[in-house]
Amino acid sequence: MNEKMKRLAQQAIVLQDACNLSGVLYTWGSDEVRDAIWEDVRAMGGGTTMFNNHPLNILFASKVASLTSCELGLEFSKAYAWAQSILKEPSTEVKADAPPDVARNM
Repeated sequence: MNEKMKRLAQQAIVLQDACNLSGVLYTWGSDEVRDAIWEDVRAMGGGTTMFNNHPLNILFASKVASLTSCELGLEFSKAYAWAQSILKEPSTEVKADAPPDVARNM
């Protein structure tokens, strides 16, 4: 395994102790992580499914799920219902710092 992937694997292990969702998302969304995963997937002759199920993505996704309480399943259902309710409302401008009351009561 190349040194970049070893470093990213170590980083993914360390981030399992993270408590800052924005930091996890920033790291996961970086070009470095994405490009390294694609490089690894292509070297194995894989495509999108292999990319989606790459161990680094699973580690990041698991941490995001943990930090957002989505491991419980119920939080996903409530968030999905909230998103559907937003789609049914008349369009209005929503300020990023003032989410709808529905979101605050989730």
